[in-house]
Amino acid sequence: MKLIVMKLLKILMWFFIGLLGFIVFLWLAEILIDIFFDHAATMDACLDSGRGWDEQKKQCQI
Repeated sequence: MKLIVMKLLKILMWFFIGLLGFIVFLWLAEILIDIFFDHAATMDACLDSGRGWDEQKKQCQI
């Protein structure tokens, strides 16, 4: 009985470690995607509206 409980606890421990690792991975992926794709979407929207994108100021110019 004790062996079964210990084995179950070990399985649960590795499950939660894996789950925590997956959550951290998704969190980091979301941060990187937000940084890179938000900038690209902002620049694309500026160019679609017929204005120019200033690379030095990183803003849309009229």
